[in-house]
Amino acid sequence: MTVHLIGLGVTGSLLARLLEYSGIAFTWHDIEAEHVAWKAATGAVYPCGKPGREDYETWREWLGDYFIGENWWELARYWYNHKKAPHKSFLKEVFRTEGGLAVSPAPSIHINSQSLVALTREKYADLRREGNPEEVDYLILANGFNSRMEFAYWGWSCLVELTYGSAIPEYLSVQLSNTLRSCFYLREGKFIMTYAYPVPGNLEAHYAGSSFLRQTPGKMHSLKMPAKFEKWKSNFERLSKGEVKVLRQLADPVEGWRPAMTSGEEDVSIKREGNVLQVPPLGGSGIRRLPSVWRNLKAHF
Repeated sequence: MTVHLIGLGVTGSLLARLLEYSGIAFTWHDIEAEHVAWKAATGAVYPCGKPGREDYETWREWLGDYFIGENWWELARYWYNHKKAPHKSFLKEVFRTEGGLAVSPAPSIHINSQSLVALTREKYADLRREGNPEEVDYLILANGFNSRMEFAYWGWSCLVELTYGSAIPEYLSVQLSNTLRSCFYLREGKFIMTYAYPVPGNLEAHYAGSSFLRQTPGKMHSLKMPAKFEKWKSNFERLSKGEVKVLRQLADPVEGWRPAMTSGEEDVSIKREGNVLQVPPLGGSGIRRLPSVWRNLKAHF
């Protein structure tokens, strides 16, 4: 069986690796589109409940089997400010600061999307083919900018260095292992969401982000980011109750567009037209739900 991947962003890069580990021959190409998600992507996989709990467990298996030793991923201590663990997690916190930050007993998973894409394109450079080859069994539209896309979320990310108050370092100092960096996921109500995720391969940096501003296909456009970063910083430091602050900004913000459907992350089906298989545009959960997408994709082979 032979496969041709169309698009080698984050999803395409992970699918390429999974195809190789499954012994399936493939080629790929990418049109280097102007509007992409991966250049600003800050991929995280949280410990969660359904839907997605099985995806989290599969990710943990992949990291120990397929992706072991790679430097584009990292586990982190997962801190949040919710009364109960977010994303319907069934896990109770193991510690909570006086300011209300709680830490999960299970780690979050983080992907350096920019490094992943660059390393994967280099790894499989000899398999790049322009256009769509005629004699392959399947063409996989491996990016969400396909006919299933209904809109896009505009967002941004920025590299920052963080500094901590007293409670988090004191908690970490009494752990048997202090090798994991911290991930912070902070929300207030329905509309204020801030996060800071460790950047795999960059020990001083966290990804800061982001915005979810809906844009229409054909009318996707850039937006000004400095003011949005300052608003993120203000909300992030306020919601952390002084436990985490931004020491300095390490780079200018980068923007990206996440292809999405109104059904959100619930629809992880594969659309098939002849030998063309389309992955679902999953907005902000493409990495998190990839194991389900991969299982549904394999069902067509």
